Amino acid sequence: MKKSLLFLLLINCFFLKAQSLDQNFNPQDIGFYNDENYSHRSVRKTVIQPDGKILLLGNFTTYQTTYQTTYENKLVRLNSDGTLDNDFNISTADTNIGNVVLQEDGKIIVIGNFLKFNGEDIPYLVRLHTNGMIDRSFTPSGLNGGISCAVVNNGKIIIGGNFTNFNGHTFIARLNSNGSTDETFNSNLFNQGVSVISNYPGNKYIIWSYSTNSFVRLNNDGSLDNTFGNFRFGGYLNDIKITNDNKIYAVGSFSTYNSIKRINIARLNADGSLDTSFNPQNGTDTTITTVSVLKDNSVMIGGFFTKYNSVNRKYIAKIRADGTLDNDFNVTELPNSYIYEAKVLDDNSFIINGDFDLISNSNRKNIAKYNYQFLNTNEDVKSTFSIYPNPFTDRINFSDPLSNIEIHDFSGRKVYSVSTQTNNLNIKNLNKGVYILSGVNKEGIIKSYKIEKK
Repeated sequence: MKKSLLFLLLINCFFLKAQSLDQNFNPQDIGFYNDENYSHRSVRKTVIQPDGKILLLGNFTTYQTTYQTTYENKLVRLNSDGTLDNDFNISTADTNIGNVVLQEDGKIIVIGNFLKFNGEDIPYLVRLHTNGMIDRSFTPSGLNGGISCAVVNNGKIIIGGNFTNFNGHTFIARLNSNGSTDETFNSNLFNQGVSVISNYPGNKYIIWSYSTNSFVRLNNDGSLDNTFGNFRFGGYLNDIKITNDNKIYAVGSFSTYNSIKRINIARLNADGSLDTSFNPQNGTDTTITTVSVLKDNSVMIGGFFTKYNSVNRKYIAKIRADGTLDNDFNVTELPNSYIYEAKVLDDNSFIINGDFDLISNSNRKNIAKYNYQFLNTNEDVKSTFSIYPNPFTDRINFSDPLSNIEIHDFSGRKVYSVSTQTNNLNIKNLNKGVYILSGVNKEGIIKSYKIEKK
């Protein structure tokens, strides 16, 4: 009887995964609007600062009923609880603010197509102090077109966009910390605009150009990295993220990668070739706008989609490292419109922003936070222990050895046991299904994990 109760408790621990709306995040939620009549508008980008505060930008004029300016393109900062940070100077622009990027010192790079920023003639690129005031020591000059993307690397700023001349640089350039162009970086590879840039380990850069559909990697000096193939997407790219083993997740609105079927999501090897061990099959039914990599190299995706591989998943989903849908993650409190970004926080909660004004029956205009814990019994969320592959077909491996291992099915029946310490098990004779594996780790603590036999 005690064993049965213990096992029921164990199973409940696996399914008590909170993925609910955080009612303590911006509880009044008066939200973002575009005029004094408070018509609903969108939040396009969020950046989570190391202190937990949230920079966000979008085409709104008003936040929490405070009417600011007639300019719709605004940058504000929230406290970690979702309330407005009144210590941050709210910024406005005459047209699109495309993105914000944090420097290592906390200063804020702002890019876009604007010609005026906070009422001043500051086109396309500006840097702010940590309090939101313009940094007058940053003085780029000579830029003749808009900026679509930017990253910071070792104190320097790499920008890409539609400019045809920035002190002799076209479509891509690197800036020194004072805003001058870095003449040690020279890339003349692109004859049309650069749309996506990402840092890559080894002081390299992943670049995608929508106009030419070029997907390449550059060396630190801007030259082409010939160890990375020049590949093509059958469509356009919205976001890329690098995993802890240097693979590349790419999402957007595409049907192929290098002529191989991949619908809106793909994972690439370090040389740019397609990683066929990640197979999303039919992918999503429409555009993915954002991807976030989790510690186990699974990903959270958000966007305009309503299905993943023909299974209902409206606007947000979690995908396992092999490309299959993680059925344990199924958000039921859904926004009533699109998601532009989903950002996973250090505690595994996550923030979404987009074009919505309701989540289920709760007012949540354009930004919301969910509680979600990837919990296992007696397991710290930040644990580095892993079981792989999971799901498995015959053998599973442990990142650290376990002893006194037992496997139970979900009726509570023990189907396997071994007492000796090991780093792997051959359990190909198990029937297909979901099981609970428990064992003693090297610290002498009993751990329990869910495993799945394919």
